[in-house]
Amino acid sequence: MVYLFEDEEIRTELEDYHIRRTHMQQKEVEQSIIKEVEQFTCVAREMADGDAIMSGEILDSEIDGTFSEGSDGAGPDGISTKLIDSADRTVMHDCLKVLWNKAWCNGCFARNWKMENRIIIPKPGKENYNECNSYRTVSVTAFVSKRFECVTSQRLMMVLQCGHFDVDHFAYLKKRSATQALLLLVEKVKKGILNGEKAGAVFFYFSDAFGSVNRTRLLHKIGKDFGITGRLFLHIQSFLSERCARLKIDKSFGDWFDSNEGTSAGTRLGPLLFIMYIHDVPKCIAPKFADDLVSVAVEKDVESVKEQLQHAVRRLIDWSRENDMVLNASKTKVMFFGNTNVEIKLIVDGAVIEQVNSYKYLGVILDTALDFCTQVNYVVGKTKRALAKVLSLIDGRRGVPVQTGVNLYKALVRPHMEYAMPVWANISDKDVSKLEEVQCQSLKRMLGAKVHSSTAAVEVISGVYPVRIRKRELCCREYIRIVCLAEDHPLVQLMACTTRVGMRFCPLEYIRVMNWRES
Repeated sequence: MVYLFEDEEIRTELEDYHIRRTHMQQKEVEQSIIKEVEQFTCVAREMADGDAIMSGEILDSEIDGTFSEGSDGAGPDGISTKLIDSADRTVMHDCLKVLWNKAWCNGCFARNWKMENRIIIPKPGKENYNECNSYRTVSVTAFVSKRFECVTSQRLMMVLQCGHFDVDHFAYLKKRSATQALLLLVEKVKKGILNGEKAGAVFFYFSDAFGSVNRTRLLHKIGKDFGITGRLFLHIQSFLSERCARLKIDKSFGDWFDSNEGTSAGTRLGPLLFIMYIHDVPKCIAPKFADDLVSVAVEKDVESVKEQLQHAVRRLIDWSRENDMVLNASKTKVMFFGNTNVEIKLIVDGAVIEQVNSYKYLGVILDTALDFCTQVNYVVGKTKRALAKVLSLIDGRRGVPVQTGVNLYKALVRPHMEYAMPVWANISDKDVSKLEEVQCQSLKRMLGAKVHSSTAAVEVISGVYPVRIRKRELCCREYIRIVCLAEDHPLVQLMACTTRVGMRFCPLEYIRVMNWRES
């Protein structure tokens, strides 16, 4: 049987799911939390002339830094940010300074700035796109709002960094990256395997994580756990209140609805507010990258690994219920590394978590042996597809200068091959040869060289490093980033005790050796 739906019915269902959130109902916030938020608000008003970061007026340098920042897509006002960038810089600077300082000093985020066009985007890799949860939304706001958030988000980021924000969280803050989160996970597991221990991990999945944030609880955490007050607190409070949104599908718009939950993915402040909301998840959950949470267990025997992972699952379920987040049991996965015959049975609300032999975490495919053969094949395929797209755009590089072709390769093709490479750099010569082959093919196609042209000659002409040298360079760069971190950082501590067995390396040991060979 085939069902046909009108566009209006589809839009209504998406609106119910992504804006009105009729499928979810947040529990009532305790009166004690509401009263504390009210107290934080009163204190913030009294502290309006306090700390320079949290309450100081917006400076000329901050305003100058917003020009040409962010996307130029028009929000509900229909005005592109190109208007600001194309106008007389001095006049526009003075206008923004008056406008933003007025809003900042009054702790007011204008209502028109809180209106969102929510763009529907399909989530990649879904088997079925007939369900609302197969899509996510990205909020696009007015051009003045976007640039204003550039200033206030930088101030919020400074507060978090000065307060030494959770070292196990690697998203959205400076000097943190997905590569570091992957290194922390793989180093723990690989070290355990090399030392003869057993290792497992649970990869948690939240349903609509950004959209589930309870704003009252968020404000409570902002004031209590982070000590944020003054104009910055009032600014965030106003930013989160009285928001409204409408769906944009193709070129049509839906009706306006109040948006009372979530942190508005797509805004500058939204991601920072989200990681502040989940900062107090149990300590057994690490590493963390936005809503991608993992718990790792390395023990002497399998039973101990099971117990530790099940304990982590229970702790996170309790936290989720307390904070109105929904842990999706069907999309949460567990892996046991090393022996693929070991079965780990973990329970979430009566449902058994699926055990898998491979899992793509933050864009890198982890296999049970951690030899990254699957990752290399995935990277090669992705690089070839990216190359094909670029070549289709330039029509076999007819009329395109050599240097332009090389720049296109470096910007649009090579990044697929190098993503998080320090994590999986210790691969076999056979896998390195696959990367060398795909780079050679890409450069020959970009340069218009003959098929039988020398690989070395093509790399010299293009000025592109051979894969083995480039791999070492990326490892050295990551080594420098790690050693520049604070002494109590988990990666620095793991670097001090990393190990190898023969030619089997932990990733941090391999990075260290690559740096030693380079120096």
